[in-house]
Amino acid sequence: MAEGNTLRPRSSSLTSATLTSAAEMEGACQACVADLGQDSLMMPSSSSQNAVPNIFLQPFDCIKSVSDYVKAGEEKFCVASAIFSPSEIFLVHATHFPKKVDSFIWCMSDVYNSVIKGPHRNEWLVNYRLVRNGMFVAVYKREENEWHRGQVLYESSSNPERRMFMVQFIDFGDREEIWEGDLAYLHKNFAHQLGWSIRCRLELGKYYDRYHKGTLMWPPALKKNLHDTLFDKRFRVKFLRKVIQYGYEVWEVSLLNFRDAHPMNVVNQPIQKQVILRMLEKYVEDDGTEITEF
Repeated sequence: MAEGNTLRPRSSSLTSATLTSAAEMEGACQACVADLGQDSLMMPSSSSQNAVPNIFLQPFDCIKSVSDYVKAGEEKFCVASAIFSPSEIFLVHATHFPKKVDSFIWCMSDVYNSVIKGPHRNEWLVNYRLVRNGMFVAVYKREENEWHRGQVLYESSSNPERRMFMVQFIDFGDREEIWEGDLAYLHKNFAHQLGWSIRCRLELGKYYDRYHKGTLMWPPALKKNLHDTLFDKRFRVKFLRKVIQYGYEVWEVSLLNFRDAHPMNVVNQPIQKQVILRMLEKYVEDDGTEITEF
């Protein structure tokens, strides 16, 4: 079961809009598999002390994110790739999506789909006994026949007939419950690229610290309205500061205006405040006083 609507790569219809030529497409794929050896299906026999073959990312290895290189005060055009609440949204730089993200996932899917059909399938698929919370893996998206990079959050079902893991996709931010048979080790070639998505929360002023801190729950209707307004839209974002929230580093951001013409652009107030006020001013009260401004 998926959590949070998310952008999906448009690699199923790759054209000159994503890769400018057949030569560029071929070159991108060759770069992805360059270190796999003369035969991309070859499987080295050496393993680490974790029993995971050395060509793969190890259980406690990490992948850096684009988020690590954002600077406070920067303004960037971004796309909302996954939205859970005002306290948890994921953004991707508009310069990365769709072209760069699509190209990367297309290459990764090409390699993994070839390997999984070959004689080394079982050596690439994960041994669930070696799976650790926080481990980075390759995840098969059946409905799209694509492989994505994910991070295991926890084992959601230990039923031996259908063992499941909750996984967060690091390039979009959405979460989904995945069957163990659709998890593979992540080849180191695909670990060098920074995670594309940036974990954020919306800047909402002092009244809403209690929501961000989890002492109050965001109304479901507000979450839906926020999704309908922002999902897959491009807007100018100001990265204000990095904070720790629920154990994660999170960028607090302000959505300044939509890239394209939009009614909200004519109001001298950030997008998120227009959305939140529209939903909350009727019933959110602070000490008996209705909140109507930030």
